Amino acid sequence: MSKKSTGGPVSVKLLKPHTHKGEDLKPGTVITVSAAQAQFLKEQKVGEVQSGGAVAKA
Repeated sequence: MSKKSTGGPVSVKLLKPHTHKGEDLKPGTVITVSAAQAQFLKEQKVGEVQSGGAVAKA
């Protein structure tokens, strides 16, 4: 039986300046967020999911 988690931590590379946990970050910075946060950042074109950190659509 294969076990696949869709809610675990996901690495996201920022495409635009972003404030994360009160810290101003520059494009190119990689942050770790939840799958839901990663999906939101992707939809807003603020970040892109790094390979191996696929975000499933609900």
